[in-house]
Amino acid sequence: GWNLFFDQVVGTAVLMIFIVALGNDFNHMISEVAKPFAFVLIIFVITSAFACNSGGAINPARDLGPRLFAAFIYGWKEVFQANNYFFWIPIVGPIVGAIIGVWLYEGYSLILKRFSNLPNVVNIGSIEVHPQVKLVDDDNQLMITHKLTTIHS
Repeated sequence: GWNLFFDQVVGTAVLMIFIVALGNDFNHMISEVAKPFAFVLIIFVITSAFACNSGGAINPARDLGPRLFAAFIYGWKEVFQANNYFFWIPIVGPIVGAIIGVWLYEGYSLILKRFSNLPNVVNIGSIEVHPQVKLVDDDNQLMITHKLTTIHS
């Protein structure tokens, strides 16, 4: 029942938070070369963590395609009524989880942009960088521009 649905929602939400973080242009925590490896690693971790409860679909296509194929072989009633109509959980759960995951990431990013008190000086080795952050409202979308001033010590 509902615990399996919640399992799908949480697994997909974690996946979407990670995907949106990897795709964010301001995220320089990981290199472009390592992003595919990180993606495979997060898929492995999420599938390993959530597969024991409900199969760890985290994508409607991973369950619906094989289920439709099995329905042609074994019959629609056998496939879609099995386990108390379980078929809807791996379809609806990931959709809801993806929406929640992106919503959480965007909300957290907005909170960080608006209310964070991050220092204005970044030390990179022997170089001090003083970023001047400027918020620009362009077509109702908040964009951040940086003007960097470097001081060699």
